[in-house]
Amino acid sequence: MNNWLGGVSLVLHHRIVELRKSKKITQEGLSNKIGVSRSALSQYEIGSRQPDYDIIKRMADYFDVSIDYLLGNSESQIKESRTGYLSDSQVLEAAEIFSRLNKDEQDNLLDFMRRMVKNDK
Repeated sequence: MNNWLGGVSLVLHHRIVELRKSKKITQEGLSNKIGVSRSALSQYEIGSRQPDYDIIKRMADYFDVSIDYLLGNSESQIKESRTGYLSDSQVLEAAEIFSRLNKDEQDNLLDFMRRMVKNDK
């Protein structure tokens, strides 16, 4: 299931509210736990602002769920490695870094990675 639109999950804000309420914690309490303002958290919950990678990771850690669950890419809350080699947070970080590269840099990196995998076999 791919629920990403411009780098943001369409279900993230729903999951934040759902998890916060299930833990019976206020916006103020959660914002203090994850190190953001209550106003920012409120905006994440209504979907008008996007949390960055670090904040998504802090939320996943606080709620003890996978990043994939938070983002709507999994219905399972259980933390498990997406690839067997990288954690969800590493995959998300790599995707964020990759998105900052221009098209030529992305193509070069993909070619390099393909060569590495081919040489590994």
